[in-house]
Parts: sequence; C-alpha cells; structure tokens
Amino acid sequence: MDNNTIIAMSSVIIALAALVATIWQGLITQKHNRLSVKPIGDILANNFEDKIEVILENKGTGPLIMKSFRAIVGNESKSNVIDWMPNLPEGFRWSNFLKDFEGSAFKPFESNILVEFSLDLRDEKRIEIRDNIREALSKICIEFEYTDIYNNKMYFPLHCLSNVFGNDNSRSSMK
Repeated sequence: MDNNTIIAMSSVIIALAALVATIWQGLITQKHNRLSVKPIGDILANNFEDKIEVILENKGTGPLIMKSFRAIVGNESKSNVIDWMPNLPEGFRWSNFLKDFEGSAFKPFESNILVEFSLDLRDEKRIEIRDNIREALSKICIEFEYTDIYNNKMYFPLHCLSNVFGNDNSRSSMK
C-alpha cells in the first residue's frame, strides 16, 4: 500500500466515524427535545374551612393536551367535576369552575380550577352548602388521558377525592 491509499482509507474511516457520531448526537438531541416538553398532569384538592377546590395542574415542562377527562361516581362518569356538584341555593355562586375543556391545551406549570367554593365562616348557610359540596366531592374519582405535542399518550390513573373530602371533613390538602 502506498501513502495515497493509506490517506484515502484513513479519510474514509474518519468520515464514517463522523457520520456515526452525527447520527448518535441527532438521536440524543431528539430524545432530549421530547423529554424537555413533557407534560405531567396532576390533581390538587384543597379542603379548608373557608375554601374548597379541586385543581388540574400541569407540572411538566411542555403543553398538556387534554384528550379525555372523567369524573366518576359509581358506574357513571361525566366530563367535568361541576356536573356532579349539588345545585346552589338562590343567591349563591361558585367562586370558579371549569367545564368543557377536553381538547384544550394547558401551559407548563399552569393550574386550572376545576371547581372552587369560597365562603365567609360567619355565614351558617354557606357552611351548610360547603358541607354538602364536601359530601359530593368525597364520592368522585378522577382519571384523564392527555398527550404531549408529539401526540404521545399519557394517563393520570384513577384517583379518588374521598381521602381529602371524606366524612371527617378535616382541613387537609392533597398533592
């Protein structure tokens, strides 16, 4: 073998090594990009004396695209929490609620109130309403399916609110 052949073969080997390194780096970058925009869905429930709320949170770094949401009581399910809540008496309103959000996108680190009722503890009627809401929430279990921007399916497994809104009506918070 002469010097020109050795140089040519060395150039081919270096070019192949560079090609393999480039492909490997591309795969690592693609994996990193997918992980850096991954949503993480979660439910937060707060049961305080003056406020009751159930919140949908995206704790991930990418948009959460809601595909299906089920609030389940027994064998029946609905696509939101507010439809399971008792009707409020005349003159009383929900502080906040979210309805018809399937297909919606939630920003990273965004919190969305599914249902909220705030009250003045000096109002006996509101305390009675709060206790009825606690009872209704204690029967609800939640699960949902969502995707990331790459359409990868993810699931929030069945989670029952009875551990927060159970019969003891104690002040608590669930994460």
